[in-house]
Amino acid sequence: MAVAALKRTEAVVDDSTIEQRVAILRKLKEHLLHQRTKFKEYLHLLELEEEDIHAGDTEKLKIHTEMGKNIVQELYAFQKVIDPMEDMYRMAYPVEEAELPEIRVSLELLKEEVQKRNQRNIASLSTAMKVMKSDILAIKNPYCYRNRYNLAAPTLIDITT
Repeated sequence: MAVAALKRTEAVVDDSTIEQRVAILRKLKEHLLHQRTKFKEYLHLLELEEEDIHAGDTEKLKIHTEMGKNIVQELYAFQKVIDPMEDMYRMAYPVEEAELPEIRVSLELLKEEVQKRNQRNIASLSTAMKVMKSDILAIKNPYCYRNRYNLAAPTLIDITT
């Protein structure tokens, strides 16, 4: 009788453990998929930033940069949640589930694409800044080297009246 009761409690523990494992797996998948969506949004935003750089639209570039900053902060927040969940997942599942490696691979590909696009935008922006600096230096200020208060006195006087 005690053995049967022990088996029932083991079955209950096993069911609750399985439910916990499934919940961890679902949450981890949900967070990874949401992180992938955020990376795709950031990639699209980097495309818009590149267009702004080439068009020279500084207002839109500023707005897109601020939006990108917010997305990056969200990505870091997701990563802070995902890291402990992955540790719990590894402890609960010694054998890797089939869908998670696919999601991780797609995330890594998106991360690499974001890094490439970001580096390209940085290079384009630095080139645009160099052009702008040379344009500014090329502008001649007519009052640059003259003293405004020591103007030359007129040499001719009109005495006809």
